[in-house]
Amino acid sequence: DAVSNNLDRLTVPQPISRARSAASSARTSTRGTVAAPIRARLYEYLGALQDRVSDFDQLVVLDLKGRVVATSGQSSSPLRLPQDWLRTLRVEGQLFGDPYWDVAAGKGKLIVAVPVQRADGRVIGAFAADLNLLPVQRVLRSFVSDSASAIYLLNAKGALVAGSRDLSAQLMKESVPQSTLQRLTQREGDPVSYASVTGDRVVGSLKRVPQIPWSVLAETSADGAFREVARFRNLATLVIVSLLLVTSAGAYRFGVIIVRPLDRLIEGAGKVAAGHLDVDLPVAGADEVGYLTKVFNGMVWRLREGRK
Repeated sequence: DAVSNNLDRLTVPQPISRARSAASSARTSTRGTVAAPIRARLYEYLGALQDRVSDFDQLVVLDLKGRVVATSGQSSSPLRLPQDWLRTLRVEGQLFGDPYWDVAAGKGKLIVAVPVQRADGRVIGAFAADLNLLPVQRVLRSFVSDSASAIYLLNAKGALVAGSRDLSAQLMKESVPQSTLQRLTQREGDPVSYASVTGDRVVGSLKRVPQIPWSVLAETSADGAFREVARFRNLATLVIVSLLLVTSAGAYRFGVIIVRPLDRLIEGAGKVAAGHLDVDLPVAGADEVGYLTKVFNGMVWRLREGRK
């Protein structure tokens, strides 16, 4: 439909300067006149948003084929999306990719995404973020009082997402063996003796994070384990509460501040591209989105006047 066609037209990212140049030269059709200014404003908005959300190394808008529509940077580095990322977004309404080590940046990263939906609920794209795991590591480290103990954040496969200890490319390739993960999950909250990913004999306790396929694993050396297990249970609960607060705040930010305004603008652009110039989007607030909406409405008004 018109919205999907509009996304297809905005699949190849380019710097804002090139988008502005395209906007000034594409005068021959309604499609060309609309697409370039919207993309330029979208690039500017994502860049301004990233300046306020420092935990994200990159903010990206994707179409249904995983192609980049817009990015917060002048160029976009490839995103490591799972093979079934689109199905996961449609079914679960959120996506948490596998953690990986960025060799160039020298730090661990994780892809998170939420769907971009039309008013009728149809998914037309995704808003994705390249999450820097260093802030998560600092939070976990704040709950550890000695070098003999550690707290790890695991995904559903047992792979390390983050930890209180310094992460490395080699450590992020490690994962908790499935047999050990199964024992920890079956005895959730209870102390279990096992060999850690570092090879040391430890006693640990696992707690699953509600609403997210992650778990918090708190462990300490077997020598002092039994006097520390009770305290680690409380720490794991505090970490879960902190993660829930961060997740809720992120979901609210994506849904209210980012996804909904972008959804209205994309749908409005699709209508204009299809020749319907009776579009007048509501201006909500005086932030970047409000400014972008004003610019869009003004552009549509000039198109209507030109058609008359």
